[in-house]
Amino acid sequence: KEKKYVAEKIENFQAEIPVEEYMKECVDVATFLEFCKECSNYGKLWCCPPYTFDVEKDYWNKYRKIQIMGRKLYLPKELTSQSYIKNEQWKVTEEFLLPYKEELEQEILKLEQEYPGSVSLSSGACLHCKNAECTRLSGKPCRFQDKMRYSIESLGGNVGKTVTKYLKQELQWVEEGKLPEYFMLIYGLLIP
Repeated sequence: KEKKYVAEKIENFQAEIPVEEYMKECVDVATFLEFCKECSNYGKLWCCPPYTFDVEKDYWNKYRKIQIMGRKLYLPKELTSQSYIKNEQWKVTEEFLLPYKEELEQEILKLEQEYPGSVSLSSGACLHCKNAECTRLSGKPCRFQDKMRYSIESLGGNVGKTVTKYLKQELQWVEEGKLPEYFMLIYGLLIP
């Protein structure tokens, strides 16, 4: 997919951690479930809570290691040097990030093939339904079960703490009317 905006610079970071340690240090399912409840996607997308499985027992505890991958995308000066109204700010953010999220998702799905039994964790909500409505609202199974992945935060992972502790980086957040110097896309790979 052609990029409307191209990152000034891209940096990649990676860490591999035992799942048991990661859960102790960065996973708090109850706390992050409360954050998820505040999101408009809660209960509407298959990739979002509430889940029909026990996140710790039926998901995290099935794996031995987690590879955390971060891609730091520096925004072009043309985007960081101006002010935005709210809707415009989110539109530009989406236009900048979406092609990179799609690329990274393809890379991580290929990694799953290299590690039999592994499963990737996405950066944010699912990208596959595009403009179509997720089938969760109609009570039907996911149309993209082979591609849909949960995000670290939807499974209770603290992405901010993950980035600081394991990737030795800091997240930057969008401020009202202003875009940050960079965004970080955080993905994971759970390995049995």
